[in-house]
Amino acid sequence: MPVQQVLLDALLDLIDDEFSTFKWYLSQKHLDTCRPIKRSYLESSKRIDVVSRLISNYGPDPAVDLCVVILQKMNKNSTAQELQQEYAEIPSGAASAVNTTPGAPAGPGAPAGPGAPAGPKVTVQGSSIIISPIISEGTIGTCNINISK
Repeated sequence: MPVQQVLLDALLDLIDDEFSTFKWYLSQKHLDTCRPIKRSYLESSKRIDVVSRLISNYGPDPAVDLCVVILQKMNKNSTAQELQQEYAEIPSGAASAVNTTPGAPAGPGAPAGPGAPAGPKVTVQGSSIIISPIISEGTIGTCNINISK
């Protein structure tokens, strides 16, 4: 089960009022490694949108850690424990293999589907954290990284 599904399952355990509280907590500082998400980004977000933002902002491990901390602060300890257990059951390496580009290959050696881009592309908005890919076993040619404000 992918990390996105594990996070979504945890958020589906929350009723609407609890989900609103969860989003409020996301706009607060809880972990040194996770900057708060602006409330305007979360205001009308659905559960699946929040999962996508968690993964894109923080990456799998910090996203799960942050969700566990918030769920515990909300006294949703059983949901937090289930999240930790389900995440621990994800095979090593599979949790960090998060595909950020629609249509991109699923992993090394995976065939590109129809309409797949030529290479990975990451686009962020606002003050996001980018977890860079690990490149091993081969060459990729030129790699450009552009950062602009």
